[in-house]
Amino acid sequence: MPRTGGVYTPPAGTYGVPNTTIQSVPYNTLVDDLALDANNARPVTAGGSGSTTAAGARLNFGIGYYDTRTNAVAATIPAGISAIATDAYSTSVPAAKAFYVRHGSSTPGGFQTTDGAYWKLESSVVQLEMLGAKGDGIVSDQAAYDLAKQIGRPVELVEGRTYLVTDKTNNGLELRGRGKLVTAITGGQWQHSTYADQGIAFGREYLASAYMRMRAGQSSSGGTLGVCLAGNSWISGTPAAENGESVVTVMSRTFEDNGCVNVAFTNVGVAGTLWEHLDVLGTGANPKRIGGNVKLLIITYVVNDGDDALDITGYNSNLDYMAAKAREKLTAIRADADGTISNLSIILAIPGSTWDHPNGRDERWYEQVFALYRQLGREFSCAVFDGYRYFRDSRQAAGFWMDNPYGDGRAIHPGELMTGPFWAALVDAFFSRNNIGSIATNRHINQGAISGVPAASAIPTSYVFGIRQNRATVAQGWPMDGQLITYRNVDGPALQVLSSYASGARQVMTRISSAGFGGWEAWSGLAANLVLGTNITTVGSVEAPKYWRGIDGDCTIAGMITATAAIAVNAVIAATPVGFRPPLDVIFWGTDYSSNANVRMRLKTNGEIITETPISNGSLVAIRLVFRCE
Repeated sequence: MPRTGGVYTPPAGTYGVPNTTIQSVPYNTLVDDLALDANNARPVTAGGSGSTTAAGARLNFGIGYYDTRTNAVAATIPAGISAIATDAYSTSVPAAKAFYVRHGSSTPGGFQTTDGAYWKLESSVVQLEMLGAKGDGIVSDQAAYDLAKQIGRPVELVEGRTYLVTDKTNNGLELRGRGKLVTAITGGQWQHSTYADQGIAFGREYLASAYMRMRAGQSSSGGTLGVCLAGNSWISGTPAAENGESVVTVMSRTFEDNGCVNVAFTNVGVAGTLWEHLDVLGTGANPKRIGGNVKLLIITYVVNDGDDALDITGYNSNLDYMAAKAREKLTAIRADADGTISNLSIILAIPGSTWDHPNGRDERWYEQVFALYRQLGREFSCAVFDGYRYFRDSRQAAGFWMDNPYGDGRAIHPGELMTGPFWAALVDAFFSRNNIGSIATNRHINQGAISGVPAASAIPTSYVFGIRQNRATVAQGWPMDGQLITYRNVDGPALQVLSSYASGARQVMTRISSAGFGGWEAWSGLAANLVLGTNITTVGSVEAPKYWRGIDGDCTIAGMITATAAIAVNAVIAATPVGFRPPLDVIFWGTDYSSNANVRMRLKTNGEIITETPISNGSLVAIRLVFRCE
């Protein structure tokens, strides 16, 4: 095959001549020549691979190919080969294509060939099968998992496969995919990989002790939720959170807005500190901070742990160093009697971003942290709040919505504009009204008749803490048709206001329930007929004597009576029920319109109204008395 510089040249006699017969010999020679050229290796100089096989082509391009890594390890690789491709780790492991590059020393996940050369695994995402995992849920894949942790790149868990390990810690390793990472437990397996850990906040189930403490009562010391804040300047309050307010003030207000009013804070945050400085057990100079009513510990560090200037001798990276210190501290807390999951809820808070590129405290640092915190949350039964997701980019923030402590555009702490919302968002993530349910003390419900009308006999505790608006009807026992508003305080007292729906009516009634009473007092503004004594009756169309309580608590008795026989001194002419009686006897005067004389009467503490001057037969007497009720 004539080629010059790898370029094909047709043989002599190939070209046809117009108006002449094509000769079979030269034609067949050309066909044979083309077939031979097509089957031969196309030279690299002509844009080909220089080989007739895929393996040869890879070699010509400086890439070695082997069906398994096992075979590659046993091979002697030519010096000109700079990379190796494999289809699987071994014949006993599911296929997983991998790519390796020649390297100067041994690396996690790499290997050494027979000729002594080292090869480094080159992949942005690692499959455990590349490292020898079977993924069958039976054979341990711990060795492959350990290598993956050393490599430190995201791991793809293949859907449909189960990876059995004994040590589920991951040192910040990011797990992707729908496969399962499990450990064996009595009766089955415990899955640790989950898509549920991807939000800005997760792990509400680990806050049960805090919720249970709150449920014990928002109006008693037994329900006071003690909260300890520990960490660096993000939590200690440098700068102030909002309008000069502290972090504690912002968080307290958010708790209150959500209906949690019985919360007490202790802030032990110190600027410049790291995970290794956490001390809530009183092992150092500080007193013990957990126990008693403290059922919630909120921890935020991270910022200073990522400083490249730290001495991390003995550790591969800042992340490994922080992981070790965090595990050390959390292990000690959970081992303490006051730090068990039944006695203490923990929230691990990742602060928002910082922009300190010279010291490594930028997105390069924070992008690694979430995977570690996700693992710490599951490992130590802690909830996690990812403030980095809340605001991620701080490159243009220095001197604007963050500080500028170095004077060169680096931003470390958010200003008031962001600090307050950050901590409010954390509280809302786990203690919003929807999260705390019936514990909330500031609920507001507005219902019309179509949603149901409550019975007038419903006791105060059947109404929510806060405000409830309902329709009231006579059919349900209410004094009149109208609008009902019920106010119930967390300490127990309640107030109901009933206003008439009738056109032109301006009647308003109220009733109260005092703390500890359990029922309702009589309505104020609702008049009732007096129970009259012997030989006393009402007068035709003239208003019968009634009693009622005013909104100020005073009671009124007013109306007209007539005597159907002579009434002697000390005779009982009427009586008031319990709740409408004075603490002391009250003397008052009525007017006898028949004789234009005054009639002296006495309202006794037992509710009896007696005469102290006689009343003649047929006398028409007007009664009116305002007094302080019992």
